[in-house]
Amino acid sequence: MFASVLLLGVFAFADQDSTGSNHAGTGNAAFTGTSTAAIACVKTALDNREAGVKGAMDTYYATWGTAFTARGIAFTDALFLPTRQEIKKATNVARKTYKTAMITAKKAKKGTIQAAWNAYRAEVKLCKGDVAKVLKDQNGKSDLSD
Repeated sequence: MFASVLLLGVFAFADQDSTGSNHAGTGNAAFTGTSTAAIACVKTALDNREAGVKGAMDTYYATWGTAFTARGIAFTDALFLPTRQEIKKATNVARKTYKTAMITAKKAKKGTIQAAWNAYRAEVKLCKGDVAKVLKDQNGKSDLSD
């Protein structure tokens, strides 16, 4: 997410970073000679990455909502069971089912986000120009590193 802010900040506000601070003399010097096509290429890669991450998060939260609702229904249903032992067993099953669903959802989210970042890095490598060389990800390392 920081990379998208950084990218937009560099192109839209040449003399300001993402916090709005002015940096005298920096301007667009880093991108001198960079073609519009290279910038458009990186923008497409960035848009694809952001769409992939958003899709992963949307899926995760939809799964969470479904699992949370199912758990609540199971807890309510358990209240009407005849014995304390059956209630305890039913609520434990509901908790375990919820936990399993969330573990699976978290793994899927992580894998999808990682795939979006990997695809982004691969796409940026194909873009020509200096813009691909100066992009940084949120960890501060080059998006182009292997």
